[in-house]
Amino acid sequence: MSYDRNEDLKKFFEREKINFKDCEQKPLLIYWMPISNDGDCKHYFSEKISSLDVKFKQDFKDVDIFSVSLYFRKLLKEKKDKTLSINIANVEKRIKYRLDMLNKIIVF
Repeated sequence: MSYDRNEDLKKFFEREKINFKDCEQKPLLIYWMPISNDGDCKHYFSEKISSLDVKFKQDFKDVDIFSVSLYFRKLLKEKKDKTLSINIANVEKRIKYRLDMLNKIIVF
């Protein structure tokens, strides 16, 4: 993948002085649900692809897995006020869209 396809990404790499060509590409799975590979409930871990039933076009040896839910739980444990502020772009538009979709699905 060439970062030239996305100008914003290209600007980010240049600003952060990241040479994309020198970076290793690895697959990343992001889950909103709590998922972990051990009893410690780590929010970020790697699994050998050979132990999973997935196929990739490239020959990756492992896949990184990130659980947003477990990460948020970790942040809440570290905070005293137990409140997380999350900046979500266009949240009003997203909520309205989902409510509109639900209204079309649910018929009374």
